[in-house]
Amino acid sequence: MIEESLPLWVKWSHRSGFLTRNEAHGSPGNLLDLYGLADIPETEMFRLDRNKLISKFASSAAHVAGRKLVGCETGTWLKEHFTETLADMKYLLDDLFVSGVNHVLYHGTCYSPDEAPWPGWLFYASYEMNPRNSVWHDAPALNAYVARCQSVLQSGTPDNDILLYWPIHDFWQNAPANPRLPHLTVHARGWFEAQPVGRAAGELWERGFTFDYISDRQLAGARFSRGKIRVPVATTAWWSCPPARTCLWRQWKNCWRWPKPAARSSFENRPPQDVPGWSELESAARRFKKSLAR
Repeated sequence: MIEESLPLWVKWSHRSGFLTRNEAHGSPGNLLDLYGLADIPETEMFRLDRNKLISKFASSAAHVAGRKLVGCETGTWLKEHFTETLADMKYLLDDLFVSGVNHVLYHGTCYSPDEAPWPGWLFYASYEMNPRNSVWHDAPALNAYVARCQSVLQSGTPDNDILLYWPIHDFWQNAPANPRLPHLTVHARGWFEAQPVGRAAGELWERGFTFDYISDRQLAGARFSRGKIRVPVATTAWWSCPPARTCLWRQWKNCWRWPKPAARSSFENRPPQDVPGWSELESAARRFKKSLAR
């Protein structure tokens, strides 16, 4: 998906004059790489069971890949039909804005033929942000608030404190329920909240540090200049690794080429101790451990 199918889709869309939006969550692949391929990475939240740190996967991918917009399918399963208030939507929007979303898309308006009596045809998971809902009369007030927030959020550039590495290979090697196809969803979040990266992100958030998640591919493409780690748009002072057993050799090697890397890298508890998988296992592990010893 990352190397073949999605790049084909993006190239075809650009040749045809389209921009691409992708809700990468639910995939068994690395969400940061998948989100980052689209012109507009797009997340969503369900009901009141939501986590702003999950929404940051889409915004992190946008920041690291240099995308201006971070979308969100907004109002999915917020409450039962026609019981949601504009205040409910406003609280959801605030959660999205603080997690880096700057391009909301209401969910939604289902086609309904004129002959269908009120309330017409409905989509099962929608807020019903449409003229058949009584909130429609005052929706312009909420839209004005959204417009003001988004105009500010879209005019800036990301400037977070830390790039937080996501050691996804540890999860893949120890996936609990279905090791062959673990879906990384926005609602069943054990792949994140029960992992060291989820705990590290929560602690950083509570202590007021701003951060973007970063994947192996993204970190391998980062460069160092003028005292900063630089990806296409975002810059930061250092990257941090939560407790991880494994780390890709190519990613590790790139980071330790930077001058005085110890001043710009931090490892919770201890650095990774081995490489994942079977690809070039013997030679990569030997080089990795030699570098780790240094």
